[in-house]
Amino acid sequence: MDYNLDTPSTLNWGAPDVYQEFQRFKQHVEFTFKGPLVKAEPADRAGWLGLWIGQQGREVYKTFVWQENEQDNPDIILGKLETYIRPRTNKRVARFKACQRKQTEGENFDNFVKDLRLLLMDCDYGNTEDILIDLIISGVKHSKVQERMLDKGSDLTIAKAIEIGQQFELSQKLTQNDSWRRNSTRQPPVNTQNNNKQDKRRQDTYHHDHQSKCGNCGTTHGNNRCPVKGTTCKYCKKPDHWLKVCRKRLRKINMIQEVDQNSCDSQDSGDELLYISTVKTETWRNSEDRWIVDVHIGDKALPVRIDTGAKCSIISKKSLNKLELKSKMFEITDSKKILKSYTGHKIQQIGKIRLPVIFKDREIYETFEIVDMEQDNIISGDFAESLNLVKRIDTIDTIEEIAKPNELSHDFPELIKTSGTLPGEYRLTVAENAKGVVHAPRRIPAAIKEKAITELRNMEENGYITKVEEPTEWVSSMVVALRKDKVRICIDPKDLNEVIQRENYPLKTIEDVIPLIPDAKSIFGTRC
Repeated sequence: MDYNLDTPSTLNWGAPDVYQEFQRFKQHVEFTFKGPLVKAEPADRAGWLGLWIGQQGREVYKTFVWQENEQDNPDIILGKLETYIRPRTNKRVARFKACQRKQTEGENFDNFVKDLRLLLMDCDYGNTEDILIDLIISGVKHSKVQERMLDKGSDLTIAKAIEIGQQFELSQKLTQNDSWRRNSTRQPPVNTQNNNKQDKRRQDTYHHDHQSKCGNCGTTHGNNRCPVKGTTCKYCKKPDHWLKVCRKRLRKINMIQEVDQNSCDSQDSGDELLYISTVKTETWRNSEDRWIVDVHIGDKALPVRIDTGAKCSIISKKSLNKLELKSKMFEITDSKKILKSYTGHKIQQIGKIRLPVIFKDREIYETFEIVDMEQDNIISGDFAESLNLVKRIDTIDTIEEIAKPNELSHDFPELIKTSGTLPGEYRLTVAENAKGVVHAPRRIPAAIKEKAITELRNMEENGYITKVEEPTEWVSSMVVALRKDKVRICIDPKDLNEVIQRENYPLKTIEDVIPLIPDAKSIFGTRC
């Protein structure tokens, strides 16, 4: 008899999961037997099956023990093959695999549910439907699907869970298709005139973003549009510039500070970033400046400034040329350090050089960063300590005792009092509909009770508090805090504070005060 059928693919014995591959093969064979081979004899079906199981399957077939007529029954052959291929079940391993199964990126939701059903077949659960719902919720990729399923609570069934996942997947595909369609059909009209205008605007924007800041006002603007014209600097009293860019004020700043490497720009990653704020002093050398000393490089003297906060040493190109170093051992090499001014502008250094520095009886090699600008040569704090120019003092052995009060405390004794009152009276106003709150008295530990009573009496005698014996509308909680051998009395008027009508007065900030005192040398702060 001739059969016109779609021959199933042979059993793939090299598949990663042979048992799963056999289940696929078995299902295809069963459909073939119920379809094209439905009228075939059992012996004919067994022959077809022998062809489909492949060479390795036929070798396994030889090892089976057969009873009479079993070799002509395809169902028995499939059963023996399944028994041979099926691994020994371990429900703990199967449950672990089911719990670890998560929906992967781009995986179809229905395929994810199908795999979970196959994994649950070996888990030996009683109610697989309820377990399947839990596995879907924990393994589905999208959090919105999880939220919708969890919102259903105990009303969620397996059919509803699958419906939610399928609907979300469908809506995602429709949204992506609509977005792609809109982007593909959105063709802007070609207009040469408009394109020229847009190009001009881009050029203007680029020019505005990349032009340098004005040296008189510190902002970016067009030509002849500086807002400082006609104004006077509050620091040096000279016209046509502002205090924040006043060169006279900036010349007084002299500091080198190392900052975190991570604060550097992305293009400078891997290099060490240092801020350098020295630009130029009013005089190259002040004879009374005790922080400038002369060291020797060979037979040449080099004036350097000691900066205990600096993390590197710096020498100017002009000073380096004066040393007239001709030996090949003094070679300028590339530097990995990045120097920036206090304004954030990068200072281009020429490189670095290692020099023998002589001070008195010490000679130590130090690496200097070379900059092409006029400024003091600087040695770092660590190097200055190595030359015995500075010394770290960790303790103070003696303290000078004050024999008599200073003039300030003698002339104004009220300024050094630790407590007191201010003149005048202040009246607190509460809201009209405020209701008084009376807190119950708190218990005081017996160990500090006597000290608390003594402190209350002292405060009453000094006029800080008044004893009240009649009923009152407001009573706040009192807290006794122990400070060494003394006690501190505090109250917590939380409820009263909520109904007090506050008198709001604007307080000046530091930004408001500094422009009014440009000539101030010192600023003192007080704490109440």
